[in-house]
Amino acid sequence: MKKLKKNIYLYSILIVIFSIFTVYSNANMPMIIKEITDSITAKQFDKIFGYFVKYALLIVLVLCSEFISKLLNAKYRRLLYMRLRNLFVRGILLKGKKGENPQELYSIYNNEIESVVEEYYLTVPHIIFQAVSIIWYMYLLFSLNILASFIILVTNIISILIPYFFEIDMQRIREKSILGLRQLNTAFYDIVEGIGTIKRYSVEKNINDKMESISSDEQKYAYRYSIKNAVLEISMGAISFISQFLIYYVVINSIVSGKETIGAFIAILQLSDLLIYPINTISSYLITVFSIKKVKNDLFKTLSDCEFEENKQEKVEKIEFENVIFSYNENKY
Repeated sequence: MKKLKKNIYLYSILIVIFSIFTVYSNANMPMIIKEITDSITAKQFDKIFGYFVKYALLIVLVLCSEFISKLLNAKYRRLLYMRLRNLFVRGILLKGKKGENPQELYSIYNNEIESVVEEYYLTVPHIIFQAVSIIWYMYLLFSLNILASFIILVTNIISILIPYFFEIDMQRIREKSILGLRQLNTAFYDIVEGIGTIKRYSVEKNINDKMESISSDEQKYAYRYSIKNAVLEISMGAISFISQFLIYYVVINSIVSGKETIGAFIAILQLSDLLIYPINTISSYLITVFSIKKVKNDLFKTLSDCEFEENKQEKVEKIEFENVIFSYNENKY
C-alpha cells in the first residue's frame, strides 16, 4: 500500500507540473494578441513578426505539454487499476473474506474500484491543474483591469463554493447508488447461479419482481444524482454568463472613457473565456470527488483488511512423497 501511495503522489505531481506548462501557454496567448492589436493600432509593424514567433512557440509548448500530460494520465490510470485490483485479489487469496458475500466482492472488483479510480484519483490532479489555471488567469486579468477582474473573482468564488454546500447530500446519494449497484449485481449473480432451483420451484415471477425492484432502487439514486448534478452545473453556468455580461459592460465603459485599449479589451475577453472552462470544470470535479469520497474510504478500508506481510505467509519447509508410482509412455517408475 505504501508503494501505491508513493506512485499516486509521483504521478499526480508530474501531471500537475506538465499541466502548468499548458496553463502558461494558454494564458499568455491573449497577452500576445493584445500586443499585436496595440502595435497595429499604433502602426508599429516592426514588432509584429516577433510576436507571431512567440505565439507559434506557445502553440508548440501547449501541444507538447498536453500530450505528455495525457500520456502520464494514461499510465497513472493503468497503474491504479492494476495495483488496486492486485491488492484486492491477493488479499482475498491470502486472508480470505469469509465473512462477506462473495457476490459483493465481485461488485467491488468490477464497479467500485473503477469508480474510485475514475472519479477520485484521476480527478484530483485535474482539480489542482484547474486551480493553477484560475490563479494564473486572474493574475493576468488584474494586470489589465482591476474592476473587471474583481467581478470575475467574486463570481468564480461563488461557483467554486457551490459544491461545498451540497457535499453531504451528493455524497449520500452517490453512496446509495453504488451500494444499490452492488446489491443488484449480487442479486443477479444469485439468480444466474440458482436458475435451476428457480425453475424447479416455479418462482420466476417472484424473482423477476424482486430484481425489478432492486434495479429500480439502484436507478432511482443514480437518476437523483444525475439530476442534482445537472442542477448544480446549470447554476454554475448561469453565474458565468452573469459574470461575462458584467465584464462587457465594465470594459466597454473603460474604452469609451479612454482608460483601456482595444487590445486590452480583446485580452480580457479571451482570458475571461479561458476562465469559464476551469471554473466550471473544477466545480464539477469537486462535486464528483466529494460524492465518491465515502465510497473511496470504504474501498480502502476493505483493501487494508486484505493487506498482508510476505514474511508472515506460511512457508513449506519440506515435501515428502511415499509410495508414489509415476507412469510415462506406458512405463511405470
